[in-house]
Amino acid sequence: MSQCFNEREEIETDVLIIGGGLVGGCLAAALAKTPLRVCVIDFADPEGILSKRFDGRASAVSLTNKRLLEGVGLWEILKDSSAPILDIRVSDGPSLLFMHYDHRAVGEEPMGFMIENHHLTRVWEFSDFVS
Repeated sequence: MSQCFNEREEIETDVLIIGGGLVGGCLAAALAKTPLRVCVIDFADPEGILSKRFDGRASAVSLTNKRLLEGVGLWEILKDSSAPILDIRVSDGPSLLFMHYDHRAVGEEPMGFMIENHHLTRVWEFSDFVS
């Protein structure tokens, strides 16, 4: 259940997760399929996190983390908002030297995915475990 508590209210929970970001949220999603009572505490204002305000930032989600998101049932919500990372070029300022990574060197799947942060934070609003 999604609720806001004041600082003096007592709650009973089996698992207390500090931080509702990607890691804390994934853990909460995974534990939602158990009989455990889970509480996520985050400093951020829930209305601010769930607002549709665009802040311009994006995060790289590795292939392994994409599989984690699939496992806890969140990737279906995010997949249409993601862009595959197929190539990475690393350089240093004006140097003519660079390193290039191509996903085809290790397999057919992308190395990861870019997702705008507002999609990552709003995923909890649309997930089955929030009520």
